[in-house]
Amino acid sequence: MKGFSPEHARPADSMWTAGRFSSRVRAGIQYRSEGLDYNDKEKRMQTALNIVHGDWKTYQHEAERVRAMVFVAEQKVPRELEFDEDDKTAEHFIAFDARHMVLGCARLLTSGRIGRVAVLRPFRGRGVGEALMKAVLERAKARGMKDVHLAAQVQAMPFYERLGFEPYGDAFDEAGIAHRMMRREV
Repeated sequence: MKGFSPEHARPADSMWTAGRFSSRVRAGIQYRSEGLDYNDKEKRMQTALNIVHGDWKTYQHEAERVRAMVFVAEQKVPRELEFDEDDKTAEHFIAFDARHMVLGCARLLTSGRIGRVAVLRPFRGRGVGEALMKAVLERAKARGMKDVHLAAQVQAMPFYERLGFEPYGDAFDEAGIAHRMMRREV
């Protein structure tokens, strides 16, 4: 292919592998999580899982890639609904592994609303979402929030219930997906 240079290529599943991103690792929260094995979901391998947080300008690239894959490509949410004005003022959380591969993301609004929690398909069920949510809850508490809320996709409600969230209100449709509001104290 004309103009293609292997040293400029990135693996399809890698967001950032060096440079500016790796320097942000030191500011992150480090978790140990069982089961982050890239080849065998049944094989339990302990791998460092890092969570960083910051503004949209800092983490836009990582968050957009994950959300585009999970919500836009997999769940068919229209791109114009997925990326909104709240991104500019939200605090964004990014989960990545020891190889600096981005695994998932979430955001926290100043109102206490958690949203856009997404984990790439190969890493679901391996503790990434739980680590992200724990980091978001710790940050909400540090910011002085008394409680947090979210619009959970109905099929994800058991995940949030395990984290202490309780449903309230009726189910509603958002982007063609059934949701229900949930909340918990921090």
